[in-house]
Amino acid sequence: MNWNPAGGGAKTVQEITEPFTSMVDGVGEHGCGYEAQLEAIYRFLIDPDPFDAITLDKTVSALGVAVLNGIDTTLLQQRADFLRPDSLVGVIAVTDENDCSIIDQGQNFYSILPPSGSPPKSVLSHGTSACRVNPNDRCCVSCLQDVPAGCPSKDSDPECQAGAWLKTEDPENLRCFHQKQRYGIDFLYPVQRYIDGFTKTVVPDRNAGMVPNPLYSDLHCVGGVGCAPTRPKDLVFFAGIVGVPWQDIAVDTNDLTRGYKSGQQLAADNVWAKILGDPDNLAGPVLPTDPHMIESITPRSGLPGPDSAANADPIHGHEWDTSKDSPANRDLQYACVFNILEPKTCDN
Repeated sequence: MNWNPAGGGAKTVQEITEPFTSMVDGVGEHGCGYEAQLEAIYRFLIDPDPFDAITLDKTVSALGVAVLNGIDTTLLQQRADFLRPDSLVGVIAVTDENDCSIIDQGQNFYSILPPSGSPPKSVLSHGTSACRVNPNDRCCVSCLQDVPAGCPSKDSDPECQAGAWLKTEDPENLRCFHQKQRYGIDFLYPVQRYIDGFTKTVVPDRNAGMVPNPLYSDLHCVGGVGCAPTRPKDLVFFAGIVGVPWQDIAVDTNDLTRGYKSGQQLAADNVWAKILGDPDNLAGPVLPTDPHMIESITPRSGLPGPDSAANADPIHGHEWDTSKDSPANRDLQYACVFNILEPKTCDN
């Protein structure tokens, strides 16, 4: 696609929306259940040395540890072809599920290994009891790890006595939900990785050395000669079309033509507390004040229950009984819903 009304590209909105729609339809919505939207963006635009392959080193453990090998030179060439140093870079994430950007190296892939045995069990163990109360507590660790000095012994910890998670307790579709609280380990890349990737002119390479961020670099200059200036930061945008009720972020809920709040307005109006809360609070995560944004498998208090009328709640309809799904409890409660173009009659 090439939007360039001045010449050499699409000149009308229709000329750009039609091929874009075709691309989205072509990709479809099916694929791996562990969506890694953030890491996919980082890998293509930012990662200084994207791996070419991952191998398992089983000299360390039976299941092995993941080792990154080589450099994906094809990706680097595609990135150089795509990024012009003077262009505006806009990234729009369209998703209805949590990000699941698992750390590529080490044992982090254990978090998505399927259960095995009879009855089927995960390779993941429970986290200590401290995790249930406050996943940010220093005593919150996996029951397979040594507890820090001064923390209660695992020998008398009821969570540790429970052993590995059963398949019925730990649905695979929700392996990236509340990881620290359930497993005592966060297997995902820190969100700061992506914040830095979009905002910093230097980023770490695979060996933790700081190198120029490709997103802000001229990828066509050789040996530092004839390089274009660093891309201005106001030419990099990230936006999300995600599962947040529009009522929480609209400038005027009675007049949507006024659009949605800017980042500055979200902060000034304390909207982040409403839709995100404070998950990193050391004394314990602070839940969002909008109950629709609380992540939960079971019905949440304060919202119409599963037996309520279809549109009892104008934002998300009503809660639902995930235990009746197949397999049971494999999804979270909805944050919001929207009307489909062609109404569908459900038999149950």
